[in-house]
Amino acid sequence: MKLFDELASKAPFLNTTVLDDKKLLIAKAKEILEKTPIKQLNQEFTKVYEDFRHSGKTTEEQDNELWNEMRAIKDEVKAKIDAHHLEVKTNFENKKNAKLDIIERAKKALELDNIKEASQTMDALMEKWKKVGFAGKECDESLWEEFSAIRKEFSLKRKEHFKHMEEVFKQRAEAKEELIKKIKVITADAYFTPEEVKQIKGMRSEYSKIGFAGKEVEDDLWERLNQAITKYFDEMKFYK
Repeated sequence: MKLFDELASKAPFLNTTVLDDKKLLIAKAKEILEKTPIKQLNQEFTKVYEDFRHSGKTTEEQDNELWNEMRAIKDEVKAKIDAHHLEVKTNFENKKNAKLDIIERAKKALELDNIKEASQTMDALMEKWKKVGFAGKECDESLWEEFSAIRKEFSLKRKEHFKHMEEVFKQRAEAKEELIKKIKVITADAYFTPEEVKQIKGMRSEYSKIGFAGKEVEDDLWERLNQAITKYFDEMKFYK
């Protein structure tokens, strides 16, 4: 009767008969049911329940009545714990499904040819993954490993893409440099024939067909091309 001794010490005025002991334990059991956090509920209730079992006997009628009351509380405790476990299980299942959906969407993003769009999608999926939260020890780690593997594969793909585009930009920049040199050569020894003028006028279109050469050099190349073309037509006005 360790629990009862503790309670009795706080309320020495109580009649410490067996009947009073049992009623006090039932009151304590009800309090535990209502106020104890779910993680400690079973442990705390079990202590009181065991004290009740060993609290002695009263009359058969009273014992039956008190036991029925305690068993009813026990059933409520079990129902509350079962409901909590079901809620946790359902919550984990929902999170598991959410992460499986993220994984499937990541697989699709991995197949996209548009690296910028794929990168934005992958970043958004990572943020969504963080918000989903823990999906349970049975699957959370394996789900993360699968998602992480997709992200690593995409990271390599993006790296290869940028490496390839660096080479493409380099080739385009070189082609545009050659175009600018070509205009300067023509301007240096210009005859301003209709064919020559037509050729110079078509330089901008030819430049555009080469494609974007990278933000680091594109503006400079375009400005130099325009300057070279403008110089040609300024000189044509002078000689005409």
